[in-house]
Amino acid sequence: MPAPSVSLCIPVWEPALAHLRSLLASIERQHHPATEVVVVDDGDTADLEAVVGGYALGESVVVRNPVRLGMVANWNRAAALARGDLVMVLGQDDVLGDELVARYVAEFRRSPEVVACSSGETWIGDRDEQVSVPRRPNRRENIFVEGDRYLLDQAELLRLCLRNGQVYGEPSAVMFRRWAFESVGGYHAEFGHVADLDLDLRLAGEGPVVYLATPLVHRRIHPSMMTVTQQASGETASARVRLHRHWIGDPQLTDRDRSRARVALASWAARDVVKALAARRWPLARREAGVVWRYGRNPPRYVVENLVELATGANRDAR
Repeated sequence: MPAPSVSLCIPVWEPALAHLRSLLASIERQHHPATEVVVVDDGDTADLEAVVGGYALGESVVVRNPVRLGMVANWNRAAALARGDLVMVLGQDDVLGDELVARYVAEFRRSPEVVACSSGETWIGDRDEQVSVPRRPNRRENIFVEGDRYLLDQAELLRLCLRNGQVYGEPSAVMFRRWAFESVGGYHAEFGHVADLDLDLRLAGEGPVVYLATPLVHRRIHPSMMTVTQQASGETASARVRLHRHWIGDPQLTDRDRSRARVALASWAARDVVKALAARRWPLARREAGVVWRYGRNPPRYVVENLVELATGANRDAR
């Protein structure tokens, strides 16, 4: 059976090219080369064609949006231009481990029913140096701890993500079958900052997804990253509530699952209240206090469970 074709799509949204160069270099180093690399510029980035052309990427194309689309719409445009059987939509400031594409393709060839594959992560700084981040209990390295490979259905992924957040994988970590992406309608813009998590959950409705515990993607953390901006504006918190409201009624969830998810949502909101007060963002603090009030009344045993996790760093969903 021939290897499936692979499209790596890079939505570009900021003019800084140093990080993009690191990503392109990591694509060039892949042991399994991509069939095509599609770069879609949403930020009027100068010299982009010359930068992309400076790397041995096989077939590559640079497309410039005539008008600015915004993050999620640009993700969809990049994926729509892909022709490969397997597709990744990459963050321009992340870096792929050398084995990532080869390992993912092997998983899809091994299991034809699998619709998406993701992996563990490490964190890097502005100069590609490895950095540490707070080891919160909901990070995926604290959940997928005992095995090397996990096969997850939609019900299990939904339970994990409603309680822990994005524990499957951000765009730079996830490869999916193009037909599955098209079947579920791509990213949904109304979920904003968590549109990638919503997509992961809908993809899992098309078939099982694989998670590899090996850290094959390197995510960059820096002051100008979009995540920092969206957290400061409150968009991350708002998107989290929208996702919760959309998925909490799913019939695959039990009453216990829903209680644990509500406790987690209230816990995140309480943390956001503290951050907003420290930054003197009064409207955001009031809004998140409302989330705590709305979702904070739950059976005491689940509240205690959450507090123990925060105190010890040990996740009760560890497997």
